[in-house]
Amino acid sequence: MKQNTLSIIGIFALLFVIGFASASQNVGLSFSAVSVNPGNTAIGSFTLVSNNNSLTSVTLTPSNGVTLLPTTAFSISNLPYSGSYSLSIPSGQISGAYPSLSFAAAETFLDGSNTTETVTIPSNITVSSVSSFNMPSVSLNSAGAGTITLTNTGNTQIVVALSQSSGDFAVNFSSSPYIINSANQVTLPVGQSTAVTVQTTTNPSTLTFGSHSITLTGTANNVATQTATLSLTGGSFCIGGKIGGNLTIDSVDVTSDGSDDLTWMPLDEVHVKVEVLNNADTRNINTALVLGLYDSNGVNRAGDLIFLNGEDKKIDMGTINSGDSREKTFDFTTLPATGITMQLNAVADSITPSVVYYVSVIPKDQNGILGEISNELRFKLSTQMSGE
Repeated sequence: MKQNTLSIIGIFALLFVIGFASASQNVGLSFSAVSVNPGNTAIGSFTLVSNNNSLTSVTLTPSNGVTLLPTTAFSISNLPYSGSYSLSIPSGQISGAYPSLSFAAAETFLDGSNTTETVTIPSNITVSSVSSFNMPSVSLNSAGAGTITLTNTGNTQIVVALSQSSGDFAVNFSSSPYIINSANQVTLPVGQSTAVTVQTTTNPSTLTFGSHSITLTGTANNVATQTATLSLTGGSFCIGGKIGGNLTIDSVDVTSDGSDDLTWMPLDEVHVKVEVLNNADTRNINTALVLGLYDSNGVNRAGDLIFLNGEDKKIDMGTINSGDSREKTFDFTTLPATGITMQLNAVADSITPSVVYYVSVIPKDQNGILGEISNELRFKLSTQMSGE
């Protein structure tokens, strides 16, 4: 009876030793604690120790893109060993603890045997939080509506707060699939987007005719800031707005005798050729063409132009038959809003009445930079003659 009891105890002891050996690894590896931004390289130190007195050498093969310096092959006489490591962190890596790292350890023992085991350790790398997002500019439609897509391009969840600059109009926001709250804040997980619908609180038709814009500012987690421009065309050239649809302006061709067809100097001659199409099925339409020239404040400056050949800013095109088109050209020259005034004294300026004089205008900006010379004006006092 006593002999049986001893045998059972011996078997239990053998099982205990086997279980302890299988739970341990022959080498131990640890990394120092490091913090790094996504997209950068984590650089730190590592320590390798032996957990088995029979171990003579070990060679580590890193995975996960880890580089060990200066070597990956170690003799037992060199353990414990401290070296350095480097690891490139992906730009889109989520903030917080970087995943564990694995190494293949090829080991040799005193009896000449070999084995390979996998050593998995905590990386001890903390990826810093980076808040960033995209917010593009957008042109609103004639109803004052548009959509901006907000995208979280950082590595942490963000809360984007939207605000708008003062201007000719204001807007309200709504968002899907991520909802914007009453404080104009929307929460975006990493890598996610949401469509923010923008709607003006002012009817664009009540604004002056021309371009209007405000600046939209987005701030993520009180850190990252983006701005976008919300623009629209307000008002209408026609007092009654767009009516019908039987007439279409098919083309507008602008030319001038200056160096640039769309940049006019004082006294340049400008020609605006317009083609109008009657796309009604059966109607012949009596048509008039009206020219408008608006500045950035929505003010029509067509009245400041000097029309040539007895023309005006309104041209009668006559009747355009169904399916036909007709062209008309506005010919005019330009003057500054204040006009040009020149005074000469026949005696003090030695003006001879019978001589023809030529005058050119060279504009100069507020910095004293000269522009391009204008067309020549000629005059003769004896005959009261003037012109180009």
